[in-house]
Amino acid sequence: MNPFRVSLRSSWAFGGALLVLGASSPAVPAPGAEISATAATAAIAAIPASAEGADGPCLRFETQAGPIVLQLARAAAPRAVAALERLAGGPILNLDLLPVPGAASATGYFDGLSFDYARPRLELRLPARVPAAAFVVPAELDAAALGFDRELVRDAGEAMDLMQMELLPALKHPSGERVATPTLEAWAKRFNADHDPAFLVGKSRKELLEAVGYRFQPGLASLPATRGAVALVPVSPTEARLTLAILVADHPVRTGRWVVVGRVVSGLDIAEEIAARPLAEPARKDFRPLAPVAIDHARLLTECRGAGQGG
Repeated sequence: MNPFRVSLRSSWAFGGALLVLGASSPAVPAPGAEISATAATAAIAAIPASAEGADGPCLRFETQAGPIVLQLARAAAPRAVAALERLAGGPILNLDLLPVPGAASATGYFDGLSFDYARPRLELRLPARVPAAAFVVPAELDAAALGFDRELVRDAGEAMDLMQMELLPALKHPSGERVATPTLEAWAKRFNADHDPAFLVGKSRKELLEAVGYRFQPGLASLPATRGAVALVPVSPTEARLTLAILVADHPVRTGRWVVVGRVVSGLDIAEEIAARPLAEPARKDFRPLAPVAIDHARLLTECRGAGQGG
């Protein structure tokens, strides 16, 4: 069992509690013990932000449909990848954030999970294991690495589209991908005074995303949300749940909003086939598979060469 410490604290289109897995002593809190937010913040900071390169370890999923191999990118999201590595090695935690009896020595977080969200020609997702709200990490995104500081609003027409379709809705309908900020409120007040969005012309995509709550970090090798990318599902512009989404098509709207933690290096065709399977209730558009495909076993591989071959 790996040593760990658990801490808990309560395109242009934009379209709870925290469990921190650090690398300190193998201590777990006793049921009912108070766990501080300060300790959680310190534990996150303790995970190294530097990375040796974009290439990280591989995570091999042995699914009921065949193997899918992900290569994690430490340079893109070092803290998220560190958390995923620790989860992959186990143990599974129960509702009291204690190891599940009999499973801690042999089972990792992903073992037994089923892909519970499948959108044909778009994505395939794994759920967050209970207690789901606990597995959250800071969103690691670098605007400069994605070129967002160089993408500018070109004219008043584009500015009007952005204001009416993206910025104002963030005030009325905040979500996991956009929230109101003082900057956005000031922009809305200015626009409502004369309905002229010209002041947005020349602003960068970085500035626009910051206006709806994103906070970028320099020095990361952030990756785009393209076909084969593996991303974390956001819970807010600044946090993401350790819920993996495999993109089976380019999704530029998510670039810079969803933290990409790696890529599929083998088995993308299997992911596409799973995503295209029948849904339980298509009319509801909840994209719940009729027969979810499970991960029988997940293995973390330090050497990715040949990871897609054999068992």
